[in-house]
Amino acid sequence: MQVLLLLSLVAIALGFKCESPKHSATSFSTTDGFFHFHTTFIAEFTLQCSNNMKASNYYNDSPFFAVVNGNIYNVAVSVETAKYQVSWSQEHEQSDAQLFAIKIYDEEGIAAYKKNSNTAPLFTIEHYHAGLTRKPFVSSETIALVVCVAALYYAIKQKSEITH
Repeated sequence: MQVLLLLSLVAIALGFKCESPKHSATSFSTTDGFFHFHTTFIAEFTLQCSNNMKASNYYNDSPFFAVVNGNIYNVAVSVETAKYQVSWSQEHEQSDAQLFAIKIYDEEGIAAYKKNSNTAPLFTIEHYHAGLTRKPFVSSETIALVVCVAALYYAIKQKSEITH
């Protein structure tokens, strides 16, 4: 009886492992350094397991983690869309144009990563951040146009006062 119970627990544990994960990802980052205090990064991905594991069941029993530049972040999952998402922010000074490798680990993988940082992830998402722009929201051309329109208005107003 105990052997049967032990085998059942092992079978259940193995049933929650995502076999041969295939992912599809999109990622975004803020590029405006004028209005924001930090640069924010978001990576969203879907996951397909060869053993047809449901994403919401898999997440509840075995959460995912992301490692970016040596920092570990929790991965959130939407039960409605079965999409996973990880986000983080960093100072503008660290946010030059660069390629980020977002390494995704399951619970076993992150435990191994904490012991040895050379542990291979389930998969890696690459996000290219183009860097920041620190331009004000009003361009110099717009300011020049407003000044010219104001000067034209003033000139027309002065001309009409002189002719009356």
